[in-house]
Amino acid sequence: MLAELVQGTSVMHWVIEQSGFLGMEFHEELHNLGTKEGLKGRKLSKAIESFAWNITVLKVSTEITTLCLL
Repeated sequence: MLAELVQGTSVMHWVIEQSGFLGMEFHEELHNLGTKEGLKGRKLSKAIESFAWNITVLKVSTEITTLCLL
């Protein structure tokens, strides 16, 4: 049971970590993509801010799962 939990946590950690890496790559193009889709001013800023918050949550989740694996 414990081995399954550790293995599941390891897989979950990897998925969260990869999502964070992909999100950071996507973040570099987010402003251009938002502009292309017609977002301007406050709406564009809010979309970028929300995305940045989600990346922060992924980073914290990665840190938590890292601690669980120790």
